[in-house]
Amino acid sequence: MLEIKSVQNKEEQSRLCLDCSVEYDPDALCYAAYSDGVFTGTVQFAIRGQCGYIITIANKIGVVDLDSLFVAGRAALNFIDLCGVTDQYFIAEADEDLIKRIGFRKTGNGEWYMDTTGFFTSETGGACEG
Repeated sequence: MLEIKSVQNKEEQSRLCLDCSVEYDPDALCYAAYSDGVFTGTVQFAIRGQCGYIITIANKIGVVDLDSLFVAGRAALNFIDLCGVTDQYFIAEADEDLIKRIGFRKTGNGEWYMDTTGFFTSETGGACEG
């Protein structure tokens, strides 16, 4: 079973980032992903002004579990959306297929962007696209 847990302690966030070989951002929020109780990855995200950002997303070193990263990424987007911020950007380094699966699309200037207006509340929102 996949679980996404909020990381409330900055020391734990730093350790989890190290376990995933990503740079720790002390100003970011963080979720940790678990599969059957085993830590699989993390996502760091932030709200800056009127935009949300996925800053890092990665599996634990030695783990390949894109499903847990997908769910963690969506959880971060949902949190940001619940805060009333619907313009969201993906600035992390990640597999392009994962970025698209989470729901981001490239803009004309090459940024990964998603408008989450209604995404988590409509009947079709959140559906995986082909």
